[in-house]
Amino acid sequence: KQYRSLVGCIMHPATTCRPDVAAAVRELSSHLQHPTVQHVKAAERALYYLYHTREEGLNYNFPRNATIANTFFGTCDAAHNVTHNSRGITGYSYHAGQGAVAWKSRAQDIVALSSTEAELIAVDEAVRELRFLHKLLQDFGINVSDSPTTIGQDNMSCITLCKGKHFNARTKHCAL
Repeated sequence: KQYRSLVGCIMHPATTCRPDVAAAVRELSSHLQHPTVQHVKAAERALYYLYHTREEGLNYNFPRNATIANTFFGTCDAAHNVTHNSRGITGYSYHAGQGAVAWKSRAQDIVALSSTEAELIAVDEAVRELRFLHKLLQDFGINVSDSPTTIGQDNMSCITLCKGKHFNARTKHCAL
């Protein structure tokens, strides 16, 4: 019960204003059923970190002559086969100005067969979030759909597959 309470205390800032602890919350949350003393110490350390960096936060300053539309971009990444059940981890964030507006770190729903497939899953989740963010910004009267939104990705195989329409024997099972 104590451990769940600690993780809950860390989860609130992780989902509202502190994306820097989102990965820690994801990892701590995976041990909610059977936590050990080591897990409680890790949760306490995360709270210690939040306390000592409490002056840190998101900054939404915009450079002169900048708008949300021309400073809006995203990044995504994945780690292949890192959980106890061979699933990958997806992480993405979207920024407007100098601050993050949306972020997520979570285990992937399926087991990827390669790092390229894990990265494709991450891009897919990031693009689905982007579609939602575009609709949300349009509801606020901000049109970001006129120009493409950049999503940063560091896996060259994934980038090649996203840009092209070709498949090979190792990626023919992926539906783009």
